[in-house]
Amino acid sequence: MTSKQGREAAFRDIERLLDGLLVAAQPTLAALGVEVLDESDRGGRDGYSWSHLFDWARGESPIRRVWVRVNYSEPWEAETTVRMKVRSRVEVFRRGLRSDFVHDTEETLSLNDLIASGLGEVVQRLIDDGRQVLERGPDPAVIAERARAEAAALRNGDWEFYSKLGSERPSVHCRTAGCAQGAIAHSVFCRACHFERIMGRPCPFEPDEV
Repeated sequence: MTSKQGREAAFRDIERLLDGLLVAAQPTLAALGVEVLDESDRGGRDGYSWSHLFDWARGESPIRRVWVRVNYSEPWEAETTVRMKVRSRVEVFRRGLRSDFVHDTEETLSLNDLIASGLGEVVQRLIDDGRQVLERGPDPAVIAERARAEAAALRNGDWEFYSKLGSERPSVHCRTAGCAQGAIAHSVFCRACHFERIMGRPCPFEPDEV
């Protein structure tokens, strides 16, 4: 038996156990009102994996959602303990828009722990924890840190664009009424006015910041 055949045979044994746990969990999952999505790569196109998403969602606008993903991926090296990645996400969002609030968790469970606890019970614990997070609302510190990170990313992107606009030409005035700066090459506007025309918002940089 080749190493690939051996890995597939080992995966199939675990796959059968996990499928059995999923069948046993159906009454619990039905009571929770979750949608179960099979995301497994059972054919081994990118490495064998057993992965299921358990999705609990309520509301129309906004949507309050908690999902749990349980994943086993075939290890490339021998492991004495079969481990499952268990991730969860809590989010509040409106269709077509980014989430207003996201709370992620991740843990690792051995297959023996999952068998002992029961797949349905693990999913129920994380769904219940997520619903409690929804009731409490977002942590102000987490929201503030997210806002700081988003502002920093926006400024970095703005600077990357602004800093590449090139020098202003003192002999060619910016076409914006009342602007005393010179126009950059390949434009009739100065750096700040060109930025504002392209980005559709005020330029956050001073003329001498390049």
